Amino acid sequence: RDRMKAAFSLPGVAKTAMSIQLNAGGRRRTSVIPEPEKPQNQPPVSKEQEIQDAMRRLMNGNDNAPVVITVPIDKPLEDAVRDFNKEKYDYILVRPGVYRCNSVLEVSKELHIVGEVGARIVGSWVFKANDTRSTIHNVALQFEADTKQTDYQRLVHVTSGELHITDSALLCPLGYCLWTASRSSVSTKGCIFAGSDDGSVQAAAGVVAMDFSRCTLTDSRMENLEESCVFADNDAEAKLTNCTLQCADIGVMLTDRARAVMSKCTMRVFRRGCFGQLRSSETELSMKDCTTHGEMWGLGEKPA
Repeated sequence: RDRMKAAFSLPGVAKTAMSIQLNAGGRRRTSVIPEPEKPQNQPPVSKEQEIQDAMRRLMNGNDNAPVVITVPIDKPLEDAVRDFNKEKYDYILVRPGVYRCNSVLEVSKELHIVGEVGARIVGSWVFKANDTRSTIHNVALQFEADTKQTDYQRLVHVTSGELHITDSALLCPLGYCLWTASRSSVSTKGCIFAGSDDGSVQAAAGVVAMDFSRCTLTDSRMENLEESCVFADNDAEAKLTNCTLQCADIGVMLTDRARAVMSKCTMRVFRRGCFGQLRSSETELSMKDCTTHGEMWGLGEKPA
């Protein structure tokens, strides 16, 4: 933590709450709908597309409505996560409300969660399933870090497998919003990474990519952070497209053979600089059509 800790504090910034427009409804059906035969010579359908198609069927009242676990009607959130089985259910549907978890949600299987407008889950997550692709869509995820703890306080920690998060907020006052490691792969689209939703408390960092992991961030925003918006270390890679990084000590921090690829991003309002490198180590930075404001490099070191 000492390597990443920022030297200065930043006053509260603009409010970072977000409203995500997506409506879904309906209760879990009691029968499993068999999969239709796929036409020949057609490209495979992604899991995200399957879920979107299932939601449209649900909202249109189609007989082929998806099989879902509805929280809290069918089960409490933690029970729904525990009992979810991709062979039996399409996804977990979270109705509007605040759901507080009593313990860390450890996910060692494929999991798909869709939230209605106003769905907020308070608690930390660990995704550790090999060879799976989980998804979270349209949910405000929140975790209030305990500063008395000596270990890193993370909202979402991905140690293996793939995770795709869309149209969601990752809010982690005093902690780390997203942390990837051990060759895991995470992608986000249309997400916010920040501290408290009223802007009064900073997060430690937005995205931390470690140990050969891969992060792909698209149309997302990182702000109100004590350390950096993105920190990549130990052969990790971060790809950012059309993202906004602002209000932190440093925008993107690189060290130990890490790589950052940025396209059409905006960077502004940093205490020390848009970019930083710890120690004199081999790193790589690629930028295309990006807009930066203020000091370009902090800490003195730059990629070779």
